[in-house]
Amino acid sequence: MRKSKLQRRSQTGSIAEFAPVLFIFFMMILFPLINLIGYGTACATVQFIGTNCATAAQNAASYADALTAVENMSKGLTSSGFGKFANLSPQGGYKNCGVDLYLIEIDYSNNNRQTYGPNTELPHAYDSSKIYEYQARCNFQINPFLNLSGVPGIGSVPIIGKPSAMASNACRSAEHPEGLSSIAVAPPNQQNPPPTNPPTNGNPANSGNIGGLH
Repeated sequence: MRKSKLQRRSQTGSIAEFAPVLFIFFMMILFPLINLIGYGTACATVQFIGTNCATAAQNAASYADALTAVENMSKGLTSSGFGKFANLSPQGGYKNCGVDLYLIEIDYSNNNRQTYGPNTELPHAYDSSKIYEYQARCNFQINPFLNLSGVPGIGSVPIIGKPSAMASNACRSAEHPEGLSSIAVAPPNQQNPPPTNPPTNGNPANSGNIGGLH
């Protein structure tokens, strides 16, 4: 009889301890692990958006077309299943799409790099002796997959109970660098005009005579 009572007390104690153990397992281990997996997925999605935006700008015929392509690509991917699953929110960028477009001018003769932007065309005429690249700079906010902000002790931890910022850059060579600037390049014969012979004695008609004799 006494042994039966001890067994019942042991079972009751085990049931009473099961609830806090279950709480700790879900709130401290399982749910944060799910958020960590979601964070990794979101980081990969931001990099995917940046790469596709740079590729979209790469094939544009002009800088204005490149900006439009970047905006459409970023907003399309953010609102797609990838962006919704990653729980992304764009932070700034061109027309609040989360992506800014920069230009990188590379002079391989002296290994000099010049960056222009964001979201502005080349401020001078295109130089055919240099290489030009588009750079897509992404800035997004990753929200927790499972918001645990109300859980004591871990509610203030980013990715678990608070959003976290994520930035990513991607570069692609410009396929049509002549469209990067609205400043036209002067034709070769206007860049170096041929020299003109000044008239002799101020009279063009006598420039071909020797000593002014007819």
